[in-house]
Amino acid sequence: MQDNRDIASAQSTVNEILREDRSLYSTQFALGFRSLHFIPDLEKGFRQFYLENNPAQLRRVIPFAIFLTLIFGLADYFRLSEEVFSAVALPRLVQVLSLCLLALPVYLNYTRWLEAAVMAALILYGASTPIMLGLISQGDYYTPIGTQLIILAFCYFLAGLRFFHAALTGAVISIAYPMSQLLFPYPLPNLGFNCFIIVAFNMLGLVGAYFLEYTSRENFLSRQLLSEMALFDSLTGLLNRRAFALDLEKTCSQAKRDGVHLAVAMADVDRFKDYNDYYGHVQGDQCLRSVATALQGSIRRPLDKAGRYGGEEFILVWYNCSAKDAERLGEEARQAVEDLQLRQGPGARQRSITVSIGIASSERGDDFDSSSLIRAADRALYLAKDAGRNQVVIADTHPA
Repeated sequence: MQDNRDIASAQSTVNEILREDRSLYSTQFALGFRSLHFIPDLEKGFRQFYLENNPAQLRRVIPFAIFLTLIFGLADYFRLSEEVFSAVALPRLVQVLSLCLLALPVYLNYTRWLEAAVMAALILYGASTPIMLGLISQGDYYTPIGTQLIILAFCYFLAGLRFFHAALTGAVISIAYPMSQLLFPYPLPNLGFNCFIIVAFNMLGLVGAYFLEYTSRENFLSRQLLSEMALFDSLTGLLNRRAFALDLEKTCSQAKRDGVHLAVAMADVDRFKDYNDYYGHVQGDQCLRSVATALQGSIRRPLDKAGRYGGEEFILVWYNCSAKDAERLGEEARQAVEDLQLRQGPGARQRSITVSIGIASSERGDDFDSSSLIRAADRALYLAKDAGRNQVVIADTHPA
């Protein structure tokens, strides 16, 4: 029961924040992510972000790891007897092959298998290392525990694994050390001390891996939030004026290439100042969000767009849309806002919030561009306001 109440409370918090700010990224910042987990809508995006960025890091690390492994093998060749070197050749080969296994998804861009390949390669490399150390100790040669620590350092700090995957991989590698060393006549006090060193290094690695992933998640949210702020209006979640203008330029060019018509609609909230003055800015902001949602209902195809043009003014574009269809869509949008039944205060000149809409269609001219369509739609909007508001007016012509 307590768990259900906690889940309901968390969801209530999410909903409350989203009512104030439509950005999922700022919502996640407000909720925090100490557990290294985002709300479901963002977790998938972060995983994609991780898979796109981690290969670049591994491309720099893998050649160095292979080179270092070969240097270790070369050192073994010069310092070990032929018999011992032959014995350790197989685990050393396993190490090289494990790194080659890791290189496959990295260099072939098989990002789907990246995490699994990193974990498998590290476990193979890490498990073969203590076996190799045990074989070396059989010949009364020095067996540095530092070799095992290098593998754990790679696991926690260089491979770019997320925290829980790094912890699991590190635990398997660490357990492999005492288990394999028991196969050899290794002094127990020394083995115990080495195990203590490995456990201590694991704890350090866990802390480091946690903060590395935390920072990575923080960077992901910051980057996405900055991108969102550059493109979207923070109040309504629609495209902002600049982003809409740039998008409309591209859409006009594509419409000309495809030989189809565009329709641009300018919508203005009627007597919004009366509503805002009576209910206050908080309720006024909520009114604009509701109107934006209602207008966005007419956006049904990928190349259709909605934006906030400024203040209580909105702009819509409908792709491959005739003047007749644009008038129908404009009427639907107007009716959707009226159906919200957002009541004006006492003494207002109208009973509820409505919108006036002016529409310009490229069907009405031989040539068109984004500026001419916006000017024509704005002129039609003025006519809708002048004719009594709460109506849709289609521009007869637009300037070239």
